[in-house]
Amino acid sequence: MENIKDIKETILTYTSAWNETKRETILEKISKCWSPAGTYTDRLTDTITGPDALTELIIGSYGQMGPRTFQVLAEPQV
Repeated sequence: MENIKDIKETILTYTSAWNETKRETILEKISKCWSPAGTYTDRLTDTITGPDALTELIIGSYGQMGPRTFQVLAEPQV
């Protein structure tokens, strides 16, 4: 059960990072749930590696999408 709790917490931390606007806050949250060697792959961007690069993607996304809110809409399936 502890592993399921950790997975849910990781998902919520990751999602909440996308709702932040300050670089330091985003990086703090991403660093809690993202491996230094973790990669982000999306057909709209190049492959991104590491918390710093993911933080920059999140900050840059505001320029592309404007203000928005991400939320978890359903119970994660683990």
